[in-house]
Amino acid sequence: MNSQSKEALRRDDENARPIKDPKLIVAEAYDQIAERYLKWRGQQPREGELARWLGLLSDEVQPGARVLDICCGAGIPLTEALSKTFNFRSW
Repeated sequence: MNSQSKEALRRDDENARPIKDPKLIVAEAYDQIAERYLKWRGQQPREGELARWLGLLSDEVQPGARVLDICCGAGIPLTEALSKTFNFRSW
């Protein structure tokens, strides 16, 4: 168990057993599937979907405008494409 996992454990006073921080549970689950998700996502034929999203954004937002990505995925290929046209920030 790494130090982060140890720090995330706390005591449940009622049952006197360790309870893991729910945020850490989610973070560890994402870490476990991240590479597999990227590989799967890269195999999906979504060029039409990408073009549609970029077209919608280009119709409404001027080139160079600030765009905030709220990180709902791996950032490939949409984030990569957006960063070429807009002042792009990912959180």
